[in-house]
Amino acid sequence: LHYLKIQDTADCTSVVIQNKSSSTVALNMDFGKSRNAMINHPHLTFSTTLSARSTLFVAHLIPENPTKDFKVEMDVSLVNTTMANRS
Repeated sequence: LHYLKIQDTADCTSVVIQNKSSSTVALNMDFGKSRNAMINHPHLTFSTTLSARSTLFVAHLIPENPTKDFKVEMDVSLVNTTMANRS
């Protein structure tokens, strides 16, 4: 599993994850330690599933108050993996 932070600027951060394995993975994503950040999810902590050999746009964060310091901190933890069926 690989994850990439892209477009990490003073104005925004976008996060994309890529799963290069042959297993589906379930992940916990935690942006709770970020400062002055609004995210495109209802919560700063959430779970997501990523299919085998796939890429997913996970999050886009912007400053809540553009005049204050904006810092994104991300913690990713693996919940489980599921092997793909091979026919």
